[in-house]
Amino acid sequence: MSSIEPKLASIYRRGIAFVVDEIVVCLIRSVILSILIMLFFYDEIKNFLTDFKSFILSLPDSANLLEILRIILAMKITTWMIILTILFVIIYPIYQYIMYKYYNGATIGKKFANIVVLRDNCSKLRNSDIITRIILGYMPWLLPFVIYYLFTINSGFYVILLIIWFFWYDPWILTFNRKNKTIHDMISGTSVFILEDKKDNDIK
Repeated sequence: MSSIEPKLASIYRRGIAFVVDEIVVCLIRSVILSILIMLFFYDEIKNFLTDFKSFILSLPDSANLLEILRIILAMKITTWMIILTILFVIIYPIYQYIMYKYYNGATIGKKFANIVVLRDNCSKLRNSDIITRIILGYMPWLLPFVIYYLFTINSGFYVILLIIWFFWYDPWILTFNRKNKTIHDMISGTSVFILEDKKDNDIK
């Protein structure tokens, strides 16, 4: 095992890693989706954008944002929308899984910030640890869509999910948790450690 400080990464280091990973994944998404669009969906998307522009121009001045969003959500869902949306969503967790599994628990962003994800006992992540961490890590990002949907159908349950989302939000947890652990860290039994040596990435 590489030499690791008995110190958990701060919110600042994790924030830097997050930003770098977002940039990397955005580039990956842009390349993959651009190729697919040009090869398979160019005409469909071009027609959709033309129709959407006409729709926006036809809206009355009195239309508010909520009404516009409800109309947009009610629009017909096409095959290309489903395919591109699924690809957009799954690219990040695939990237995370590959990096955690085959690159010693560190994504490109974490390597940049000199931090690494390991189990609480400093051993290498197992498949179950990686999958649990990724699924739980996505919850704060998925809940707002569920909350909005429940709000649009006038379901009071959205208030409960809103409270859960607020307290699940990673920056709040990291700020007020002395152990510098998010909820997905706690449940998955993993921690983000600071590496002593940037060149030492040989976690076993």
